[in-house]
Amino acid sequence: MSDYMEDNFYYLEKVRMKGEYHVILYKAWMGLWEAREAFLDGLQEGIINRQLVLGVEKDGEKIPFFQCDDGKFYIPEIKFRDKLGKPADTLLEELSGRFGIEECGERQAVYMSDAKNQNYDIRVTETLSKIITVKAPSMELALSEAHGNYSDAKNGYVLDYSDLRGVTLSVAGIHRERPRNVGGR
Repeated sequence: MSDYMEDNFYYLEKVRMKGEYHVILYKAWMGLWEAREAFLDGLQEGIINRQLVLGVEKDGEKIPFFQCDDGKFYIPEIKFRDKLGKPADTLLEELSGRFGIEECGERQAVYMSDAKNQNYDIRVTETLSKIITVKAPSMELALSEAHGNYSDAKNGYVLDYSDLRGVTLSVAGIHRERPRNVGGR
């Protein structure tokens, strides 16, 4: 796994505002697993009006190999495939399997709505918030006491449906049926 850390992955995230894309996050010099997590974390905010790009930097050149653009995933044409290296191939295989994309020579998008009768993993995130009043001689002691009370099973603060402040839904992945090897073991 240490050889995977040698590669210079980059992750680019853009948001469309008033018809134009603006870069909000650019990370470079990442290892294989950090690049994977950066891309998947970018999906948690939703994928409409967003563009996510995952690639490798080699010899001063940025080579994108997996993208999401306003809800459609695609693998762009990779002219110099040999420059990617094994770690990028590993990551490309995992993400293309997770999002149901077949690799193609030209820019051919796979929209989330193109696949029918698939099982989708949808992340539901609820945000609960409650204000409590704590009497203490200092802010630090008030926070400490609130933390202690929150963690206490008997006297702890309980947040319920009335404390709901927001819900977000995002795509976490797509289940794909993989062909099984019939011959051999």
